[in-house]
Amino acid sequence: MIEYIPILGAVGLLGLISFVKKVPKETSGSKMRALGALGLLGLLGIWIGPLGACGAFGAFSLWNHPNRTLANLAKLGFLGTIGLATYLIQVLN
Repeated sequence: MIEYIPILGAVGLLGLISFVKKVPKETSGSKMRALGALGLLGLLGIWIGPLGACGAFGAFSLWNHPNRTLANLAKLGFLGTIGLATYLIQVLN
């Protein structure tokens, strides 16, 4: 089961939508959208498996998007916490 956790990082690819459909700068939530940069942690999944799920943080770049569908997809960014938790459990054991 644990070997499938890095697949959650694919959710972070949704954050790439923000390059095409930009969120206006005057829209609130810019600090939350900046957390989308944490999606780069998913690249560490190449070497440290569970951290691949941290790529899901990339979905945060859609936070508070004017399009409600895209804004709801941003909530999937919280899946990245599964990767962090799994990594910490492995390190502490």
